[in-house]
Amino acid sequence: MMRSKTQNRKNVLGSRTDIGWEYGEEVDNDSRKIKCRFCKEIILGNVFRFKHHLACTKKDVKACKSVPDEVIKQMRRVLDQQKSSKRKSMNDEEEEMVDLRDEAGKLFCTSGIPFSCAKNRDYAKKLELVGKCDSKFVAPSYQEFENSSLEKKRKTTTVVHEKYRFEWKKGCSIICDEWTNMRGRSCCKFFVNSPMGNMFLRSIDTSDFSEMTVKVFEALDKIVEEVGEENVIQVITNNDANYKVAMEMLIEKRKMIFWSPCVVQLLDGILKNFENNLSHQIIIDKGKKISTFICSRTIVMFILRMFTGGKDLSRPEATQSAKAYLTLLSLIDMKDSLIAMFSSEQWKSNELAMTKEGEEIQQIVMDDVFWIEIVDCLNFALPIIEVLVKIYSDEKPNMGFIYKEMNCAKDSLQSLNNVKRCELIQKTINEIWIAQLHQLYVASYLLNPQLLFNPTFNFPSEINEEPSTYLARMVNYYDGDLSMNAEKLKKIEGQVVDFFKAQGLFGSKAAILERNTKDPAKWWDSYGKHCPELQRLAIRLLSLTCSSCGSGQSWNASKQVYLKKRSHLYQKKPNDSFLLIQNFKTRTDEPKLKDFGALMQKLPSDNELITAKEVPQPGVVLPSAFNPSRPTIPTPSNPNIPFVSFDVVVAQALSSFSSRHLLLAVDPSPLALLKTNRRSSRSWASTSPKSSAKPSQS
Repeated sequence: MMRSKTQNRKNVLGSRTDIGWEYGEEVDNDSRKIKCRFCKEIILGNVFRFKHHLACTKKDVKACKSVPDEVIKQMRRVLDQQKSSKRKSMNDEEEEMVDLRDEAGKLFCTSGIPFSCAKNRDYAKKLELVGKCDSKFVAPSYQEFENSSLEKKRKTTTVVHEKYRFEWKKGCSIICDEWTNMRGRSCCKFFVNSPMGNMFLRSIDTSDFSEMTVKVFEALDKIVEEVGEENVIQVITNNDANYKVAMEMLIEKRKMIFWSPCVVQLLDGILKNFENNLSHQIIIDKGKKISTFICSRTIVMFILRMFTGGKDLSRPEATQSAKAYLTLLSLIDMKDSLIAMFSSEQWKSNELAMTKEGEEIQQIVMDDVFWIEIVDCLNFALPIIEVLVKIYSDEKPNMGFIYKEMNCAKDSLQSLNNVKRCELIQKTINEIWIAQLHQLYVASYLLNPQLLFNPTFNFPSEINEEPSTYLARMVNYYDGDLSMNAEKLKKIEGQVVDFFKAQGLFGSKAAILERNTKDPAKWWDSYGKHCPELQRLAIRLLSLTCSSCGSGQSWNASKQVYLKKRSHLYQKKPNDSFLLIQNFKTRTDEPKLKDFGALMQKLPSDNELITAKEVPQPGVVLPSAFNPSRPTIPTPSNPNIPFVSFDVVVAQALSSFSSRHLLLAVDPSPLALLKTNRRSSRSWASTSPKSSAKPSQS
């Protein structure tokens, strides 16, 4: 027989244990309506509120006018006991929370786990789930982690792969990223890059140099087969001879795939040539010597902070050659502070000032010629470093913009007004960049609506045919039609002309408004439907990357997984571990700018100008802010003083440099002035370090 609703209800008459019910009764079978036996008032709310009515506390309820004094004392005693019991329960809970936090911190300390791991979302999620478990929960053992847990998570990534495969059909790149540990052992990691991001597939041991070429070729061939040859547009590797040979073998077998060298390595090679051929090595060595001397001595860093307001000398992480120039940029950012420090009593009274090395460093810092030579070095390096910064930042898809960015960098270098050096620069760039100039870069440049409809657009001089014919041939090639059918070529050329002249959907109001705001590949997806063949090529090319720097973010994971020397029999386990680290990190990371060391903090618009000299020479007038029609800088009154003229450069500021950046042009001729024409799309900035020359009040 079923029980009635009234009998099942909590606190039904006869089963209530709270003492408050002794002096009240339920109204209309509603436990939230209690009638007082003393004053006959109906109190709305729970029994806790009714006890306050009897205790005459006047807390959220009026006091009972007829309740006896004994009942008042009884109710107040009950309420006080409940309050102290609740406080004790809260204190016990707080103590347990503190113990749990201490144990979590102890795990990090005793296991040598970096504290930055606490930023991992899975760490917080794990503790949250543990908190929800009861006391019967048993922590997993070492064997469970090593075997079943790793295998279970590995299977999970196969599900993730399926989501990525859909994007691969729109065109993707295979990236080979080589990594060498401290013991000299190397491995090559293979990623598939698509608009969704990088997906790690596998790695191979490349320590045996003699077998490396064959191993890389076999691995690439299997990956192309797995991803789908029709989906793979290019393979990006470094420029070593072994990789070139491996790619020749792959292209011989699979005709439709392009080999693209890593653009970051090409640009790093250009900087390396600048370092060697433009006699920058001496200045760079001096800069490294200053940086090492300061950063390796705590007392010197402490003294320097007195003159920089607490800032340290930045030692940015970057490619090898870029790092050398960025070290010089860090020095000139703190030029006034360094000069002030080495002139101060704090330095002179320190015993390091009496050492041979200390005297040498002081002499370098106090030498005006040294700072002028730094400016000279940065003039040539910063336009190239700016391109590196944009590739690392990944603010825009690299493939559609790299051709334009390199042309702008070359224009900046040619404007330095030094004919002999410009010839050497052009030779250097031609040897490294022009020799590797890829037809994918040119085609992507032509198909990018942000650039094509810009008034400054110029057709590439590197192609020897009409751009429409060039793109039509590219479409045919990617469609697998190598016969060059004349009728089909004519049809595609018509589509190219429609795009160049903004006809059809290309000229609609929405398409025009979104040319500069929408991702180029997505723009084509929205407005290129009436030109399906050209649309397919544009989406595939404009979604590509041009470097392997995106996969380089996994070096820390490589150190964790591949540092130990293992037998080849156990290679599968580190592969699985790295697959989990890389692929789960790719999915859970929040969108953010890629680091170039600590690079890419946007410049404020009100920066002041950084000068090469602490105090401008008499007669030199510096503009307070950039103006396209900038006035020329007058010649110093003393013709014997080396003349330094200034022009601001674009590059994103180093975040550790307090958003400062510069490009300073030096010319030994007192009458020669620099060209100030720069492309309008650049962000102009300038900064003055004078405020950092005095010790901080603290």
